[in-house]
Amino acid sequence: MDPQSDFTYELTSAGYSRVSVQVFDENKKPISADLVVINNETKGYVEQSESNSNGEFLVSVPLGGNFVIFFNKPGYLFQSVLVTIPDSVGYEKKLEDIIMPKAESGKKSILKNIYFENNRAVIEPKPFPDLDRVVRLMNDVPDCRIEISGHTDNSGDPASKRKLSEQRAEIIADSLISRG
Repeated sequence: MDPQSDFTYELTSAGYSRVSVQVFDENKKPISADLVVINNETKGYVEQSESNSNGEFLVSVPLGGNFVIFFNKPGYLFQSVLVTIPDSVGYEKKLEDIIMPKAESGKKSILKNIYFENNRAVIEPKPFPDLDRVVRLMNDVPDCRIEISGHTDNSGDPASKRKLSEQRAEIIADSLISRG
């Protein structure tokens, strides 16, 4: 084998972190699911994987970045988590368990990875993979109904914060509509 190839492989493998997580249904029963890791800055796919029968994942993620990890299973509400991986060789991260509720009337899934500019109804200029996943869910389940609510911090005038929350919810609704 070419010594240069061995060297390149060592550099590449040293540039990754191991991330582990387990997925459960709402009754804490392990379920198999699919996982997609997306670079939060470039929106590029980093990793796609399927859990084992116990809902366990072990994936490699590049060092030094922010990533959104999506968990999908037909018939369940998708979940996502934002993960920051430091630029430290040998870094490993165990995520908190992921609970995936069944996609049934009255069930909730909270989008955690949509960010707004401070005190404004302007989405930060980052990719919106959570919104893309909502559109996919709505297309897969045409009679699905969603509720959109916006939130702010609790500092300042309550009336202006309420108005800002409503404006943020309208921005999300407009964004979903523009995606079809």
